[in-house]
Amino acid sequence: MGEQTRNFNWSTSSLGVIEQWPYSLRTTVSNMLWSGHPTLAFWGQDFICFYNDAVMSSLSGDIHPSVGRKAKDVWKNGWDTVGPLLQSVLATGTGVTVKDQPVFFIPNSDIEDVCWTFIFSLIEDDDGEPGGVLVSCIETMKAVAARKATEISEAKLRSIIAAAPVAIGLFVGRDLIIENPNQAFIDIVGKGPTIVGKPLREAMPELITEGQPFLKILDDIFTNGKPFTSPASLVRITQNGVLNDNYYNISYVPLFNAEDDVYAILDIAVDVTGQVKAQQAVSESESRFRNLVMQAPAAMAVFRGEHYITEIANDSYLQLVDKKASDFVGVPLFESLPHVRPFIESIVRDVVRTGKPFYGREFEVILERNGVKESGFFNFVYSSLYESDGKAHGFIVVAHEVTEQVHARHELAESRAALEIQVQLRTEELAATNEELQATNEELAVINEELSDSTKRLSLSNDELRQFAYAASHDLQEPLRKIRTFADRLLHVDGIPEMGRNLSLKIAESSERMSSLVNSLLEFSHIAESQRPFERVDLTTLVGDILKDFEYTMEEKNATIQCNDLPVIDASRLQMQQLFGNLISNALKFSRPDVRPNIIIQGKLVDAKNVKEYIDRPNQLQYVHLSVADNGIGLEMQYVNQIFEIFRRLHTQDKYKGSGIGLALCKKIVLNHKGHIKVQSVVGEGTTFHIILPVA
Repeated sequence: MGEQTRNFNWSTSSLGVIEQWPYSLRTTVSNMLWSGHPTLAFWGQDFICFYNDAVMSSLSGDIHPSVGRKAKDVWKNGWDTVGPLLQSVLATGTGVTVKDQPVFFIPNSDIEDVCWTFIFSLIEDDDGEPGGVLVSCIETMKAVAARKATEISEAKLRSIIAAAPVAIGLFVGRDLIIENPNQAFIDIVGKGPTIVGKPLREAMPELITEGQPFLKILDDIFTNGKPFTSPASLVRITQNGVLNDNYYNISYVPLFNAEDDVYAILDIAVDVTGQVKAQQAVSESESRFRNLVMQAPAAMAVFRGEHYITEIANDSYLQLVDKKASDFVGVPLFESLPHVRPFIESIVRDVVRTGKPFYGREFEVILERNGVKESGFFNFVYSSLYESDGKAHGFIVVAHEVTEQVHARHELAESRAALEIQVQLRTEELAATNEELQATNEELAVINEELSDSTKRLSLSNDELRQFAYAASHDLQEPLRKIRTFADRLLHVDGIPEMGRNLSLKIAESSERMSSLVNSLLEFSHIAESQRPFERVDLTTLVGDILKDFEYTMEEKNATIQCNDLPVIDASRLQMQQLFGNLISNALKFSRPDVRPNIIIQGKLVDAKNVKEYIDRPNQLQYVHLSVADNGIGLEMQYVNQIFEIFRRLHTQDKYKGSGIGLALCKKIVLNHKGHIKVQSVVGEGTTFHIILPVA
């Protein structure tokens, strides 16, 4: 285009020859011709055209060449649009930008939908007055296409979200602005459609006040760009003014922009509250069933699956088959008891297949006991065990051994006629024994009623305990105070004999012990009544405060106490003070006279799998393991269960004072927190108390 510009006969135009052009025009045209970007220049009131090679390649044959021609003659079809823009810039000196427009300067493009952005700017003449207009052209087809594709994609997404049967919404930006929620999402949040356009933390403040993790999870996704899924997640939501505990299958899907940055997160939530609560109910039902089997007076066991794997077996059944639980539970029936297979395999197969129970009376089974095979006789019932699908997948057996009765009856049958009376008695005993099995089955049917009665009795017991606590507080303490007062007066009576003085001292001491015992009972009754809610308790600070109360005793016994950093847990602060106070007091009390007392208090967080030594079925993800160890007198392990019984003492009152309630109180506190307490001790070496508590 430089050559065409130089060779054009400019003498025929209003500009005249190049040498007469203003310096600013020559400079502008020179810079434009050297530029690699599509650029046009229009000079004067006639808007004489100039353009570079980058523009030329896009002009059609009927327009190019257009150098030196008037703009309105070149772009006749588009002059209604172009003309006002050029005239406005020349008149006002203010530039104009036209974004993402279909081509009207360059109509010969091979791409029908090509879009350009045009920047109109003023060119001043040598006197600083408006001389012309410079137009810079930028092709924006890719950006426009990408934006349109995004708009189409977002429109489709909004359509999908609105029609989805599950809750779906968008969280835009790190402020998590709620956009495009469907009705299911609005219903879950429970605050109406006004949540649209609000930050999530503002729409659902309970995510913060209830200490829930979801805002942190969403913020992390903006950082790492990784999707997040969580099945059956507990979400506490204030719905219609009520805080509810709901469960959802949650999926957070990051959405990326053209720069591959996360600009929003798609939230997909499926309400599974009903399923989770149903499963919880099933678990509770199974737990009650397991407890029923384990506590039943008859021998009971449950077998499931194709190979009849033992799921539950109570102590009576284990004794019957002469097996340890570790060798029997979890093992196929005929693998642990191969010798019974010929006798019962067809029976249990028919019970599972038909669903009809099988009753056995004096059924003979060959058992192996202490390595010796022997014959045994049983009354039993095999019943099908049904699953949620309505099909039998196992069986339950209830058995009562009647071997002795059968042998006795056989012996009586062979005896002389003179023993007929005894035979009759034995027969009656056998009949009564057979009825026990039927009674056991009937007991299973009324177990719920018994549990209800137990609950009522427990409630009555609690009422009686509260009444006793009231009586102890108001009716027992007053006579004790009077006894101590009168005993003290006797001590100050002139001329009282030495024996009378000693008796008065003993009366005062006995009444003081009685008062202490009453106070201890009051503490125990209060623990029995204690309920949630708990509070966050820093155990390190709490133990530190307790140790201040023992400074005199520690100094008197020259004792040392080591305490590491203890966790923070949800608990009753008062009960934790009582728990550690009693354990530290016992450690100081039961010290060896010739050994300096040393007490070590430790605590650490542990996972559920690491507490099975103490808790059979942990139901929390995390626990705290606390221990209080001393180097005192210790105790024999045969007494470890007795020390937690109320009023149980292993030492006389004159040697070690106390009410006999302290450790019972400790156990009650631990149980009130759904925990477990265990003791390990060696006589002459010391004692360690292990406490397992839920963190929250």
